[in-house]
Amino acid sequence: MKLTQLSFILIALAVYEPRSGYALRRAFVETPLGRYSSSPGSIYPALRKLTDGGFLSKEDDLSAPYEPTKAGLDALEEWLALPIEREDVERDLDTLLLRYSLLGLARDSKLTVRFLKQFLSEVTAHLASLKAFAASEQGRAMPFHSRSALNAGTRTYEAKAQWAEHALREAEALFP
Repeated sequence: MKLTQLSFILIALAVYEPRSGYALRRAFVETPLGRYSSSPGSIYPALRKLTDGGFLSKEDDLSAPYEPTKAGLDALEEWLALPIEREDVERDLDTLLLRYSLLGLARDSKLTVRFLKQFLSEVTAHLASLKAFAASEQGRAMPFHSRSALNAGTRTYEAKAQWAEHALREAEALFP
């Protein structure tokens, strides 16, 4: 069974605190996870697949909490440990930051430092390519609005690099 980003979030929420399906749905409304649908039409089928697939367990009682199984914990850990690729940084920063936010659940605390080093490396490399493009003849020839949008993107990656440097220093002190 191929797990989705929603699957990993649901497993992680159950790791933090075993909860009923309704309580899991509420987490999507009451936290920054609001970008994901809290619709019963998406949450309950996902929970059913995770239970059928052996990633979550639940007693038959409707109000019983979902709990992660060993397979669920292993799958979550595997997802958290995925290497960071340039394409992830270019196209899916939100997913990377979601993974980072869940790294506190990882059994291997060294994953945090590894993640931040990879993140910083890929963000720095992408930032260099954006700056090189902006300085190129093609970049300088772009219309004002395009150059301005490129500048906004560049500043976003500069901020992410600064954050990663700071977080890495803290993580290296916490997880030597």
